Amino acid sequence: FNETTKQLDLYYLYHTIKYINDNKSIEDNNKIYVQSNESQSIVNVKARVISKGKVIYEATQKDFKEVEEEGRKYNMLAVEGLEKGVVIEYISITKLTEFELYDDDYFQLNAPIKKAEFYLIVPGHTDFRCKSYNGFGNIADSTVDGRHVYYGTSLNIPAIDNEEKYSLVNANKQRIEYVYYYNKETKKMNAKWPELGRTFFDRVNYNYDKNQKDLDKILAKIDLKTAANDVEKVFRIENFLKTNISLDQESEDAPTFMESLKKKAASQYRFNQIMAQAFRKAGIPVEIILTCTKDYKRFDPDFDSWSYLRNVLFYMPSVKQYIDPSQSFKRVGTINTDYLGQDGLFIKIVEIGDAVSATASVKTIAANDVTKSRDEETYTASFNNDLGSLNIHYDRKMNGYSEQGLKSVYFVVDDEKKKEFIEGFVKGLAKDAKLENLKVENYDPTKFDEVYKPFGINADLAADYYVEPVGEGKILLKVGELIGQQSEMYQDKPRFTPIDIDFTHSYNRQIMITIPTGYKVKGLDKLNMNFAYNNAKGQPSFGFISSCKEESGKIMITCTEYYNDITYPVAQFNEFKKVINAAADFNKISILFEK
Repeated sequence: FNETTKQLDLYYLYHTIKYINDNKSIEDNNKIYVQSNESQSIVNVKARVISKGKVIYEATQKDFKEVEEEGRKYNMLAVEGLEKGVVIEYISITKLTEFELYDDDYFQLNAPIKKAEFYLIVPGHTDFRCKSYNGFGNIADSTVDGRHVYYGTSLNIPAIDNEEKYSLVNANKQRIEYVYYYNKETKKMNAKWPELGRTFFDRVNYNYDKNQKDLDKILAKIDLKTAANDVEKVFRIENFLKTNISLDQESEDAPTFMESLKKKAASQYRFNQIMAQAFRKAGIPVEIILTCTKDYKRFDPDFDSWSYLRNVLFYMPSVKQYIDPSQSFKRVGTINTDYLGQDGLFIKIVEIGDAVSATASVKTIAANDVTKSRDEETYTASFNNDLGSLNIHYDRKMNGYSEQGLKSVYFVVDDEKKKEFIEGFVKGLAKDAKLENLKVENYDPTKFDEVYKPFGINADLAADYYVEPVGEGKILLKVGELIGQQSEMYQDKPRFTPIDIDFTHSYNRQIMITIPTGYKVKGLDKLNMNFAYNNAKGQPSFGFISSCKEESGKIMITCTEYYNDITYPVAQFNEFKKVINAAADFNKISILFEK
């Protein structure tokens, strides 16, 4: 407590001791940075290097130099004497006068940690809540010399694996959340979820009454009268705003909504305000959602803190559809996949007479419907006359999230790049294939009729890549590679974190090959695969199933791969790995045509 300002100051003490045992460690630790700015000043900082029990290098605050990187000022020390086998120790104390009474601290880094300690020391009349995650030890609460001390420790924390596939790396790190809870002198308690929701509702609806003329002018530019339903109304409002206002965090916001429209630029916060108030003015029941991305951290419904409230979505409860104001090329019904399955604070407007307020509660942002995120692929193939190459009719339809951003890329690039981009995608591994009759459909996010139809690609291609003569009257066909390169997951080390995928989805592939006259086929049995697993409820969860039959001079191959859940427990990792690798193994299958 600062007796002069009558406010709290924050002193942040960071103390670390590292053992340097390889060249990368030397490179990673040869500079120490301590940030300083108008609201953060350095109280003390020092460093030393120890070799075989002796101090061989020491530095204090005078040895640090002020540098600026990416617009931020730091005090930087170039550490001397680093080599394998030394210990580097440094300590910094910084004072902050502007800060929030909530934060998080992470205790899992790229190197293993033998011991980590956390202290939060506050005046005795204030209570905080602290909570540990992902294996960090529980936080104890005690009183020492009239101050509250919160303390926790964790031993032998493994290094984080930044390369681990299907893992929310940052969200899985050991960390601690803390938040101001109660002031015994003023009897003031920290705001709970409902209050946080009402506070944000007031912010996003700031000056709503004064903005009426601007909102009328904006909505007058949008044809809402001919919209068939509320979804189309929301689409038209969203489409108009995203088409006419670019997000620009560096730009200073114009004083009014109409001036933002004329400027054609706004910060994300201002854009959220315009969209929220436009929906409200149009009389469309839309809720506001405050949340954070899954890769940042998993939303904790039991820990009321602004720490989790970083991003804004909108929700239409009548049709259970979400809107993402931050994604310029997505429209109602499709949002950034980082939010699927995450919890969030849903804020709903409440009107009683002339009084307007809001209620708020934590709910789950639903994962996408797997039946609406299917990748349907059909390959109809036959050999050319000299049996040296394959003629393929390629027909692919990707709906929902299965198009994986291809729509927006194709929409935004110029015609020349469109051709180059989509040809590369269709050719896959057969880079030298000749392409004809290429047709792309349903990629324009500004057209309501196209947004909810599958992104479609049709083409004819001739490729010798898949065909390999292996002797007189013998042809090897790399049939598995027709579906494009597949991911592999041959990880031997143990898995510690859950498996998280971006969105639920399935692939349904049909391959039909005409057998050349006079030839027989060998090796079709390899195409029969069955790896299917259920979740804890006994429902189909993930799998790879393929089958093959020969009929009327043709080979018919059916291949289905599906991921019906968005998260899988560590206990199912080996099964999940089998499914991923089954697709990769299918990719490697060749069949023999023999005369």
